[in-house]
Amino acid sequence: MSCFYHVDHFPPIPMEFVTPVFNVEWLYPGAETSAEKTIRIVHAPSDFKKTRLCYDLFKAFGELKTEYFKNEPMSYYDWHMDIKRNCGINFLLNDVGNALTLYMHSGDIRLNGTIENVIPKLYRPVLLDTTVRHCVINYSNQTRYLLSIGLHDPDVKFADVQEFLKRYPVSENMYK
Repeated sequence: MSCFYHVDHFPPIPMEFVTPVFNVEWLYPGAETSAEKTIRIVHAPSDFKKTRLCYDLFKAFGELKTEYFKNEPMSYYDWHMDIKRNCGINFLLNDVGNALTLYMHSGDIRLNGTIENVIPKLYRPVLLDTTVRHCVINYSNQTRYLLSIGLHDPDVKFADVQEFLKRYPVSENMYK
């Protein structure tokens, strides 16, 4: 079973949610302690949470958070499973060419495993199962930017969100 779903019937995200990524104040992770796990990615808040789509996702699945994510040039976000987030809906906001989002389906990350590459489409959403081990590699000289909707209710299941997105009525107001 795949750990991601391209929501191809959705329209591209409007530029009003793309251009802010270049002017936001980024939050950088602090030192992680053994007592507390913290978000380890560079992120910034987003107003996308005010859209009709997010309102409908909230009604169906509860707590959600919208954030911009930033992958620095020539960097990686090591193999992990997200903390406090079962699913994410990501929009790629710029195409840097040499970036990978990989899922591991089996094996030992130190020795071997079967991987699958998510190939995001510019400005289009892709649903990700963040309970499965994954990593992000930006093997590019450019910064990579994403807008992410994180679904934080512990009972949220990837298959349920996928079914919701498949049935979601596309309209010109969904991003307003």
